[in-house]
Amino acid sequence: MNNKNMFTKTKDKRMKPFFIAFVTFFLILLCCSFFLFMNSIDYDFDNLVEKNTTENSQNKIEDMSNIYSVDELAGKSNVLFAVKDETNAIDLCFIVLADFDEKSMQIKIVDDESATTRMYNTDGEKGLKNYVSSRYNISIDKYAVFQEKDFKSFLSKFDGIMINVPERIDYKSYDFNLLLEQGQQSISGDIAYKLLKVCSKDKIESVLCDIVNSVLTPKFIDKSESLFKTFVNSSVTDISIVDYTDKIDMLKIYANAEDKFKPTPYTTGG
Repeated sequence: MNNKNMFTKTKDKRMKPFFIAFVTFFLILLCCSFFLFMNSIDYDFDNLVEKNTTENSQNKIEDMSNIYSVDELAGKSNVLFAVKDETNAIDLCFIVLADFDEKSMQIKIVDDESATTRMYNTDGEKGLKNYVSSRYNISIDKYAVFQEKDFKSFLSKFDGIMINVPERIDYKSYDFNLLLEQGQQSISGDIAYKLLKVCSKDKIESVLCDIVNSVLTPKFIDKSESLFKTFVNSSVTDISIVDYTDKIDMLKIYANAEDKFKPTPYTTGG
């Protein structure tokens, strides 16, 4: 007797029941899956198309929810900014007037350095705030006062600032040189600071508008938490973390809105 053939037949007899059981289990599983699938579409293949359409509609609704509009915004806020030199003389002072009810943002330069310096040295930041409010009949909500070097350092955190240079600039001094051609161009925050230093007073509001417009963009709003910390550490301000938390969503909407209004130079009665 050939022992090899005997073991082969024995092995085949053992494998046959296993194979039948496996095939039976697979068929049962397949049938159960089919019935579960049919039940999920209520035994109607048209529902499969409707389900896909519903999912696509939901995706479109989610996309639409990311569309921002300034119509969502309301309220007013006037913020005073001042920059002082090493002698505590106010070198730059301006107000950002945001009126979300009227859909406008204006920037007003405070053009009386001697009076602002005197009030600041006498009564500090609050004295400066009260003076500007009284002098221009503008209610100042918040203030931020920078040392010149800190203001320069803060502006250097921004790049890609779109500026319309009003006229060709070729400035040379012991402190710095600045060469800019006339027209629209992208500059760094450091260059923007130098431009503010040399720009004529009748053009400075327009330059500030360009800077604010470039800063209030999604690119920088996404970094607002770290930028706010730098802002607070670079200035003396009464803008608190609570103010930031309350207003950041509003600024996010403004920055991302397709219909957002841009800052403009101040007009009397605006």
